[in-house]
Amino acid sequence: MKNILLPTICFILGLFIQPTQAQQTAYYKDAQSFYKRGQEFYAQQLYGKAKDEWAQMLALVPTANVPEWRVLQQKAELGIGLAELQLANPDAERDLLTFIYRYEPADIASQAKLGLGNYYFEKDDFDKTLVYLGAVPNQGMNNADIVKLRFRIAYAHFAKKEYKKAEPLFKQIKTVKGDYYEPANYYYGLLCFYENDFGQALESFKLVAEDKKYQYNTVVPVYICQIYFQTQKYDEVISYGQPLTKDDKIKEQAQLAQLIGQAYFEKGNYAQALPYLEMYLEKSGKVSEEFLYQIAYTQYRTGNYDKAVKNFEQLNGLDSELGQNALYNMADCYLKTDNKTSARLAFQKSAAMNYSPKVKSDAIINFAKLSYEQGADAEAIQALQQIDNKSTYYDEAQNLLSEIFLNTRDYETALRSIR
Repeated sequence: MKNILLPTICFILGLFIQPTQAQQTAYYKDAQSFYKRGQEFYAQQLYGKAKDEWAQMLALVPTANVPEWRVLQQKAELGIGLAELQLANPDAERDLLTFIYRYEPADIASQAKLGLGNYYFEKDDFDKTLVYLGAVPNQGMNNADIVKLRFRIAYAHFAKKEYKKAEPLFKQIKTVKGDYYEPANYYYGLLCFYENDFGQALESFKLVAEDKKYQYNTVVPVYICQIYFQTQKYDEVISYGQPLTKDDKIKEQAQLAQLIGQAYFEKGNYAQALPYLEMYLEKSGKVSEEFLYQIAYTQYRTGNYDKAVKNFEQLNGLDSELGQNALYNMADCYLKTDNKTSARLAFQKSAAMNYSPKVKSDAIINFAKLSYEQGADAEAIQALQQIDNKSTYYDEAQNLLSEIFLNTRDYETALRSIR
């Protein structure tokens, strides 16, 4: 009997098992189709349609506990949560946090944190970016995803001005070729530049400058020139920067022109400096007082006295060493254009300031000479009497005083002056 019954029982069970397996296979294929369509819609940013596909998938009722179904179910639940987040559902973040709590420490929970962190990164909410991306473990991630994760965490710190936290993360990934190679070097270069680590900054910026996107769409060339200038490599500023001022695609050409002009200025080559400084002045809406003095002085040294006077005049009201120097040089411009009245007044103003003893004494003697020449003897005498016996102008001042006193026939004072 046992030999007869066993084949019969197996046959009967097979009638039930085979259709069930076939149903499960068909069911799982349907679920996969829904899930895949949801992925495609999500990639196209059609979040509502993606959510509908995944919801239809979850509505399917499996006839048995299939492990593949459980994995797909979790992925669909996560997809719906992320779609709700993109659709700005106010409960989306809370629902995803519940999802994380339910499945942690499984990998699907880490994917939810990653999704939340990436969402807030795109929204420039760097506080929440750091909360979620900072909680994502690296285990199980490929190298490209790890680099992306570290870059986004580093950038979030950078955006929050937490430079000490950002720098080591950028440093870890700046040598890895791929999508984040240039961005990591760019931001690492910026951080090194801020910290005056010009060697490291220059190395990273040069790597970035090889990419036309960064050469044309960022101020990397300006940073490179600034580093050369800060390290007093004026020839490098000129050789690197000059060709770029002729390329209309380069951003911030005005700043490049300024740096080249300043490099020539520091070398004492005022004729070469002038066109670059004037280019910067022309292209800039507003310039610093220091730059105004620099271009005025360059114009003065190259014989462009009228232009120099106009720029020096803008510094006329400064109560500072810069203002004192500007007045003195402006006075000399007036002298060289034979405007002695204006020169005398400018020397007088410069002499009244106490910031630079040398400029003050030079201004006093020049003011005294012009005052005497223009018949203002009393003012000339008063100025000359300020020059003490320690000044290099003392003998000249005493001789001039004697001459004034003799011409005014004040012989007694003249004799005292000679003694």
